[in-house]
This record gives sequence, C-alpha cells and structure tokens, in this order.
Amino acid sequence: MTNKAVIPIVVCTFLLGGALAISQTQKKEPPPPPPKKETTSAWICRVLRVDPKTYVKLVGVRQGQEQIGGDHLALADLQAHTETQVADCGECWSPAVVDSQTIAFLKTDGVWVRPLQGGDAHLAVKARSLRVLAGPAEGRTSAWVVLQHQAGGAGCDYRLVVADLASGQLDLETEPPQCLGEEDIGGVLRAGVLRGNKVLYNSPPGQGFRRILLGELTAGGDSAGTERVPLLPWIEVLADGIDRFDAVWVDDNHVVYAQKQ
Repeated sequence: MTNKAVIPIVVCTFLLGGALAISQTQKKEPPPPPPKKETTSAWICRVLRVDPKTYVKLVGVRQGQEQIGGDHLALADLQAHTETQVADCGECWSPAVVDSQTIAFLKTDGVWVRPLQGGDAHLAVKARSLRVLAGPAEGRTSAWVVLQHQAGGAGCDYRLVVADLASGQLDLETEPPQCLGEEDIGGVLRAGVLRGNKVLYNSPPGQGFRRILLGELTAGGDSAGTERVPLLPWIEVLADGIDRFDAVWVDDNHVVYAQKQ
C-alpha cells in the first residue's frame, strides 16, 4: 500500500512541474522600448545630408536670418564682378538652386520655379505660409524641405514639410518634425549657404541696407573664430540703397539672392 500511494504523488508532482515549466515558456516577453524620438536637428542633418558637426558650427554662428521679402532675384559673378537681375518676382524670398539651370523661391502662394537665365517662372507647389526653402530631401532634386507656419498651440507654430516640385504636393513620407516653436526655427538650415567651408550670411538687422556676408568655418567652428567680410564689395561702394539677402551658391563663382529696391 505504501508503494502504491507514493506513485500517484510522484506522478502529480512531475505533471505539476511540467505545467509550470510550460506556463513559464509561454509567458510573453516584455515589449521592446519604443524607438528614441529623432530630434529636429538630427532629422535636418539626415534629410538634408549635412554633417552634424558642420550643422552645429553653422547654427552656432548664424545671425540676421529673419524673413524679409524681395522684389527681384539677382545673380552675381564673383570673378567678373557683375550683377544681373534674373527676375522681377513681385515679393519673394529664400531662393534655392534646384540644379545648374533652375532655381526655386518662395512667394505667398507657394514654391515657384524658373530657369536661372531666361524663361518664365511657374508655381510648382501651391501652399500658404511657407517661410524657408531649406534644401533637397535626401538628395532628391524634386523634393525640398520647407518650413511652414501653422496655426497651433504654444510651441507648435511651425512644422517641416517636403514640397514635391514634380507632383505639386506637400509630401510627408519622410515624417518631418510637426511641432516647432520660435526657438527652433533658427536651426532650420538653408543648405545652399554652405560650400566647402565657406558660408553665406545676411548682415544683422539695424545696420543700414541689408548686405551679404561671407564667412569661413574654422576647425573650432565658434563665432569668435569666424570672420565675415562683404561678399560683394564692388557693389557696396556704389551705395545704391538696395537690400541684398538670402544668398545661396550656384557654383564656386556664382551666387543667387534676393534684392529689395
């Protein structure tokens, strides 16, 4: 009788242990932590393909970047010391070089595109409240990152969108940051201001007519080590009273920018 009583106990213990082992293996693993949210600066560097170290240097020394509208677009030849008006744009700002033959710029009704020399401008992307045409998204010449003002709560006055010049749509497939405050927009870099270690700046406000300044990024990249000089000294001596601003590089010897007469 004693042996017969022990056998069921042993069997039950074995079965119970097996059930516990199975239940433990069936326990769900804890979910992985959510991916770390990408910062605005990281998104800008990734999408505009800007070296993060260079980005830090640029946003650390930029000044005089508040929005101002021009009435003409102009092209300057830095070797020949000439200036040519490209277009009467009415009111425009933030020009950008799409390719060697084409420029884009912002107006109150959206993104406009025109040949750099000759030809007519056309509205490529219809949109309101666009502030800065930053640069091509991930190397696509038809898709451009744009800063757009939006009606939102405190700290969400702006968002980054991607304007597709080919389709005419505001494309959100790259998931740009949707909530930027006034304190963030200084970090929305216009990629066309940089060529090598040379950077184009607007002169600070309150110093007479607006000028385009040329600076060079030092190894340290701090503002104290970045000397800025007039980009167009042969024009400035004319004292013609024309504001020149929002310049971007076309190539090593040419820049395009906005004028306000």
